[in-house]
Amino acid sequence: MNHREARQLIHRAEWALSIVSVVTLLFSVWVSLILPGQVAKPLVSLKEAVDHAATGNFEIDFKLHGGGEVVELAKSVQNLTALLRGKPERCHGARKPIE
Repeated sequence: MNHREARQLIHRAEWALSIVSVVTLLFSVWVSLILPGQVAKPLVSLKEAVDHAATGNFEIDFKLHGGGEVVELAKSVQNLTALLRGKPERCHGARKPIE
C-alpha cells in the first residue's frame, strides 16, 4: 500500500466516523426530547388520579397506553379505586401503616 492509498483510506474512515457521529448525536437528541415526554405524561396523569382519590373521589378513570412499570402501577391504582368504590367505609377509617 503506497502513501496515497493510505491517505485515501484514512480520509474514508474519517468520513465514516463523522457520519456515524452525526447520526448518533441526532439519535441522542431525539431520545432526550421524546422519551421523557412518554414517561412523564403517564406519571402526571397517574398523580392527578391519585390526588382525586385522596380527596375521596374514587370515580376516576384514565387511559392506559403501552406497557411497562408505569402502566402496571396505573392498573394497580385503578384496581384499588375500584375496590374502594365498592367499600367506601374502608377509606375513611384510621390509617394503618403497611407492614
